[in-house]
Amino acid sequence: MLVAGRQGRRIPAAGLTMVEMLITVAVVAILLGVAVPAFHALIARQRIAAATSDLHAAILLARSEAIKRGQRVDLAPVGKDGDWGAGWAVFIDVNRNGVADAGDTVIQQHGALTPPLGLASAFTDSRRNYLAYQGSGRTRIDASD
Repeated sequence: MLVAGRQGRRIPAAGLTMVEMLITVAVVAILLGVAVPAFHALIARQRIAAATSDLHAAILLARSEAIKRGQRVDLAPVGKDGDWGAGWAVFIDVNRNGVADAGDTVIQQHGALTPPLGLASAFTDSRRNYLAYQGSGRTRIDASD
């Protein structure tokens, strides 16, 4: 489309025609249709990586706090029945029951994992669903340690 200028010469109008706009919208819609499923997979992978990193950081924190304080520090799930997916806590277990409860000093607590993420654990002793570090930084082996 041409527009007449002041002196009668024609200047092309700025902007897009309706056909150009429809083609642009169609191309964007096709690209989004391809990209959205891949984006969901990317988000799921990032959530797994973040949860793994958070748990690893909690393990390192428990060990470093045990060394710093010179006493036993535990890492245990906060969920019922030892559900790590409900979150975990790094704490000084005063009553030595492997559970962060009243009277224990909680150093750090991690919230629940976002569904559908979960976390399963397999310990050599099914009665003890926690990690504990001695003041020396070594893992606790026996309940009397």
